[in-house]
Amino acid sequence: MTKLMLSSMILAPLVGAICQTVVSKPAGARIVAFLSSVFSALIGVFIFLKGVGQGANAEAFSEQLSWIGSYAISYELSVDGVSRIGVLLISVLFPVLLASEWRREVAGRGLNGLLLILQCALLGTLCAQDLFLLFFFWALSSIPTFFLVGVWGGEGRESAAFRALVVSAASNALFFGALILTYYSRDPHSFLIRDLVGGQFQDRIIQVVGVDLSLRGVAFTLLCLSMALRAPVWPLNGWFSKLIDEAPASVAVAISAAGVPVAVQTFARLSHLLFPTVFLDFSDSILAVGVVSVLVGAVVALGQRRLTGLFSNLVLIQVGLSLMALGSRSSSAMVGMVYQQFSAGLALAGVGLLFGILFAKFPQLSFLGKQEPSPLAGASSSGLVMGVSLCALTGVPGLSGFVGQSLILMGGYGRSPMVLLLGSVSLFLLMICLFGIYRALFLGARVGQHDDEDAEAQAHSSELNVREKAFFAPIIVAMVLLGLYPKPFLDVIRPAAETLLSSLSPPPSLPAPAMPEGSSSSVNPEKSESGT
Repeated sequence: MTKLMLSSMILAPLVGAICQTVVSKPAGARIVAFLSSVFSALIGVFIFLKGVGQGANAEAFSEQLSWIGSYAISYELSVDGVSRIGVLLISVLFPVLLASEWRREVAGRGLNGLLLILQCALLGTLCAQDLFLLFFFWALSSIPTFFLVGVWGGEGRESAAFRALVVSAASNALFFGALILTYYSRDPHSFLIRDLVGGQFQDRIIQVVGVDLSLRGVAFTLLCLSMALRAPVWPLNGWFSKLIDEAPASVAVAISAAGVPVAVQTFARLSHLLFPTVFLDFSDSILAVGVVSVLVGAVVALGQRRLTGLFSNLVLIQVGLSLMALGSRSSSAMVGMVYQQFSAGLALAGVGLLFGILFAKFPQLSFLGKQEPSPLAGASSSGLVMGVSLCALTGVPGLSGFVGQSLILMGGYGRSPMVLLLGSVSLFLLMICLFGIYRALFLGARVGQHDDEDAEAQAHSSELNVREKAFFAPIIVAMVLLGLYPKPFLDVIRPAAETLLSSLSPPPSLPAPAMPEGSSSSVNPEKSESGT
């Protein structure tokens, strides 16, 4: 039953993208696209549920097939507790994104098809256990983004899409360089991650511009730069802010709430498994970059006057929190990072999709002074969605963000009290910013409140309709449930996170070989007995 489950989950959106192109009626094409995404999502939910309550004994889903045997390239897929959470996040988000585009009349078929291809690529990246296969899906994920923004974006869409394409190409080139260096460093050559775990390849010295460098150090640096370009890490996040400014709401959410967590999880997995010793050397730098990204994101958010600008800074803060967790090298921080990525993905989806709906109704909407009237004042349904999402992003107790952020800050404190201080200050500034904006938009005076007809029209237009409430409902419910009862998720994440962290520990030394009788040995007997 489970033999081809991962392949079915990954390829179902791709099949749906192809099939919906041959359906004659637009309504039928939308149904085909949505059902293919839902089918993939149901498999993803099933895979997650199989891991609940079983911890490290959860049923393993894996597939292996020789792909390009002459170059040791395999089609190998698998999931663990960390990737199960990423799979679940994508499974929840993409059907919601397709539902949010249900009424798009112009070229809706193309947009849905590209979203499905992106869903396929992100799922493949999470599940791939062969570096070449992982790179295949990783590079594939950059193509839909270019067309989604370049065709359906705002006035500056061509420039934003081209910049994103250039950055993605540079990232792919760096990633491929790290992949090739790693491949040729092992004899026999292999792309399989399980063959390379623990740095099981030769650390050669290579010359770059006449300077001797460690191959592992160069490969790890290329990997870091590749991931820093694809995820909005400060100060390399300018292209991302421009992209979010021009992208449609559903595309911005797909990139931010699903694409960015996949990039962070991929970096965490490869850096810990392939380059454990180098990661330990760079962990302080990773921690510092994370703290600075969180602090910069919070400070810049205070001065934002555009909703899209605020959204890109929220993503920057979430990436910074993830880097803080990785640099802390703590079990609680690692668990919190994975949990926070899921929580932040849901909250960013709520904020991003709501921004898109509000902009469609009020194109000139911006942050208003508290004395100025707002077209959203008194809106109950949209105010509820925005309020719950912002509370989750700022870590209000009772919602999902509180659990993840608390675990990250706890782990950071174990590394340095300054991490806890700066992280807490940043989140405090973010809370002031977000709730100041919420107050101005939803709690001020309503536009036209002195004219009964205008007030009634504004009140009606600022509320969500039944369809919109339907696709926001699972996001809100999930954020509340994860905040009140996080145990099932933590039980799934913890064993895999601890296994990932254990790869940073140096492997035990091999026992000394037996010495012939009568020969002398300089081995310390006490150390020999202890196995060190």
